Amino acid sequence: MRALGIDFGLRRVGIALSDPLRIVASRHSTLNWNGKDVD
Repeated sequence: MRALGIDFGLRRVGIALSDPLRIVASRHSTLNWNGKDVD
């Protein structure tokens, strides 16, 4: 089973996924974030 990491920054949100053995996580994507709520 893989682990999902979410890094909430002031301007971006980073997404990372671990390898199947959960030893190392690698960057998956980066999303721009303006700090406002989304419905």
